[in-house]
Amino acid sequence: TDVGSARVFGGGGSAWMQDKIKDTQFSPDPKVDSWMWAVRTGYEYMNANDIFFRAEGFWRGGKAESGDKAFSTFDVNGSTINVKGQFDAYVHNYGANGRVGYMWDFGQEQQFAFAPYTGIGYYGQRASFKEGSFTKEDADGDFLASEGGQWQARSWYVPVGVYLQYVMNEKLCVGLFAEAQFSFGNYIWEKFQTGTEPDGTTPKFAEASSNGKNEVNWRAELPITWQLTYRWDLQLSPYYQ
Repeated sequence: TDVGSARVFGGGGSAWMQDKIKDTQFSPDPKVDSWMWAVRTGYEYMNANDIFFRAEGFWRGGKAESGDKAFSTFDVNGSTINVKGQFDAYVHNYGANGRVGYMWDFGQEQQFAFAPYTGIGYYGQRASFKEGSFTKEDADGDFLASEGGQWQARSWYVPVGVYLQYVMNEKLCVGLFAEAQFSFGNYIWEKFQTGTEPDGTTPKFAEASSNGKNEVNWRAELPITWQLTYRWDLQLSPYYQ
């Protein structure tokens, strides 16, 4: 049984994401749910007893919402304000990564293979908030503004993982990616409404940025590949991250 492939791939799908956003002007409820459409494309080279290489890029986009909730935070001057409303935004995230390692095969018919790997990756996320999603009051309960704005985060990471593969027959192959992602260079930027201009209608915005916390993230993916012809494959690839 031949274990290996070299292919250009591309496809689409859908994804569900739950963010936990804290310590920001946009945190009415730290749990924010999103259903998004997704596309990705890339190239992979996987041959037994040879270099393992995979590079890909992706984009996902959709609507994000939280439950209605009231919370207290601080404005740009350090004064306490009360925010009421719902996280309601269009969100999209995007990224690219490359992985390199070495693949070995084993088994009676060399139908199994594994490849430890590492590499580099980039991940970004943007959110554009619907105007009127939030209302803001000062500590005395006086109305300040109807909230709108933008939020952006980006991060680099180093993946360290292993790819396992089982060739069930000449047509069907099942794989598993399991990796830890060590993030660095995290950056967060916000643009949020602080009030209105003297005319009472034109919104006034402020910007803020900060360095996010470097963390270890996890990802598992289960590619199931069916060989349609010599040149064409069909793959279903659910993942959790």
